[in-house]
Amino acid sequence: MPQTRQQHTAILFFSKTSSAEAERKKLAAAKRQTKAIAQVFIRNTRQILRGLDLPVFTISEHAQRGDSFGERLHNAFQDIFDKGFTNVIAIGNDCLTLTKNHIQQAIQALETTPSVLGPSTDGGVYLLGFQKEHFNACGLKNIPWQTNNVFSELVQNTNNQCITLDILSDIDNINDLIASLKTLSVSLKNILSTLLESLVSRPFETRLDFIHSHLFATSLLRGPPVRSL
Repeated sequence: MPQTRQQHTAILFFSKTSSAEAERKKLAAAKRQTKAIAQVFIRNTRQILRGLDLPVFTISEHAQRGDSFGERLHNAFQDIFDKGFTNVIAIGNDCLTLTKNHIQQAIQALETTPSVLGPSTDGGVYLLGFQKEHFNACGLKNIPWQTNNVFSELVQNTNNQCITLDILSDIDNINDLIASLKTLSVSLKNILSTLLESLVSRPFETRLDFIHSHLFATSLLRGPPVRSL
């Protein structure tokens, strides 16, 4: 009996924990707020992944192996391929406009194409997927990660044998976060608005007015505070 798509495709959630993200990124005025915001990112991505009928492997910094980002990502892919999967799709936690539909498009792409890439506006990628037989040729260890050449280098290494998804924005700092707010769902805006109060150096009673008038396209109800984990 031939394998089904669910049997041979897996998702790699390559994500640091919220504590590690707070050490690496500056998404708010203090680390505790950055940690809380990162936890929102992680929860949002996990919610998307729960809607897929596919095995998901979460590999945080505690399970990653390698001296460089490229080595750690390569090893994470290889570990999942070694479990018997023939297609693996990797995502991170910092693209809040990623949807279930984007991942489904990537799953379909790998049925006929060696690789699939989701390009981000800064020249990186928010998603990448490979068929096992073409994986090693992509040279993940040697890609100049954390530069604006990541996408172009990956395309070159795949010899243009890839399908490209929509261009989306990922979030690496406060400015990225603010710029992305108008594209998010109301519920996600509400959660983040509470956390972003710490960015505004104004009296407490004026903070919400400032955030509302400068960051949001529509009126919002305040969401409940998000507890730092």
